[in-house]
Amino acid sequence: MAIGISNIDLSKLDPRNIQLGNIDLSNLDPRNLDIRKSATEAGYVAVGAGVLGFQSLQQRRRSAQARFTEQSSALRSKASEAGSYVVSQVSSPTALAKSVTGQARDAVTPAFDAVSSRVEPTLEQIKGIPSQVASSIPDSVKSVPASISSTLSTGVEKVRGTINI
Repeated sequence: MAIGISNIDLSKLDPRNIQLGNIDLSNLDPRNLDIRKSATEAGYVAVGAGVLGFQSLQQRRRSAQARFTEQSSALRSKASEAGSYVVSQVSSPTALAKSVTGQARDAVTPAFDAVSSRVEPTLEQIKGIPSQVASSIPDSVKSVPASISSTLSTGVEKVRGTINI
């Protein structure tokens, strides 16, 4: 059985606060003193004070444990909210970047296709020039169409790789 001791004022049990001036010891006969009874009663008082102290400590422990549990739950909740916020902030730029990349690709692809449709026939024409006029072109100029064709082909491939076409 637990005794509610939160309202007990233990300062009144301080032996320094006991007033001995009103005690009359003149009628005290040492032969009538029962040492065993006095020691037993003192033991009961000591055990009672110990039990009260222990119960007080138990009450304080339970109270502290309840506060700790409450605060740790609140902290977990706040940490979870913060984690969700961080994830949402990190995910938003990634999704935005993917969206912008897709929009850019959609905007650039038609222009690339238009330029590509003009460049590829020109490349074919440039490749055919050396065979048509091979005899009239000096040797130093014969390699120019192949160099232009190679440069244009490399540029087209780089653009295709950049915009994933």
